Amino acid sequence: MNRRIAQVLLLAYLVSLALPAFYMPGLGISGAKGSVYYGYEMLFSLPYAMLTIAWWANPVWLLGLYHLFQGNRKWSFRCGLLATILACSVFLFGVTPPDTVHLSQFYPGFYVWIACMFGEFVASFQLKSHDDKKQPSYTEDS
Repeated sequence: MNRRIAQVLLLAYLVSLALPAFYMPGLGISGAKGSVYYGYEMLFSLPYAMLTIAWWANPVWLLGLYHLFQGNRKWSFRCGLLATILACSVFLFGVTPPDTVHLSQFYPGFYVWIACMFGEFVASFQLKSHDDKKQPSYTEDS
């Protein structure tokens, strides 16, 4: 079951890379129009992307996905939680800090990307709590 969930999350992540993710408005002074960036453009705009906090959700998420695939739900849970926090930091700091961000600038690829981060966290939590219920409880009878 872990592998199936990991495969679904990976497929959704790849879909998020293929979708338009963010609208970057142009400079008002030059009269340049804005651009729509796809998920893969946001991911691979290195090395600049590494300077943003939200970008680091990607390697943390992939590490958590690896742990989910291996069945280590404790580390998958931790990585999923951290990846979700890092991904949501875009709402506080913007895509390119210190710029402000409006929700109208986010496109479907962004929301699928965030859902992948959150999905790993939720899946690991559900599997972890499911495994905790299956373990027998030991009580000492006096």
